[in-house]
Amino acid sequence: MRKTKLILDVNIWVSFAIGKQMRKVYNLVLQNDIEMLVCSQLLEEFKLTLQKSKLQKYITPERSQLAFELIEQTATFITLKSNIRLARDAKDDYLLALAKDGVADFLITGDNDLLVLKQFENTKILTFSEYLSL
Repeated sequence: MRKTKLILDVNIWVSFAIGKQMRKVYNLVLQNDIEMLVCSQLLEEFKLTLQKSKLQKYITPERSQLAFELIEQTATFITLKSNIRLARDAKDDYLLALAKDGVADFLITGDNDLLVLKQFENTKILTFSEYLSL
């Protein structure tokens, strides 16, 4: 059986690091039938986002480290080849390229600039709660 390929946007990982969705995200990415996809741009955006002063009071260094370790241990790294220009916010285009190049089934995000698309090629774009309710 083919694994379900999914991408968790940075905002989902930030929620994980804060603790809001920690257990749900952790359980999701550890499922045997899930293949989580990441790329260097996603990792870099996550790293930079965690350094923002407004988040420092919510995220401990231990939780940041736990998030990166979980990604490192469970994710499949994809080197982007596609150059996509479709998202309302151009900085989100790399996620669509990751979806295409990784042949993702789902892109899970809280970003309205991506959610408005609903689907990109064969990738469904959903919120975390929408995905969990499938």
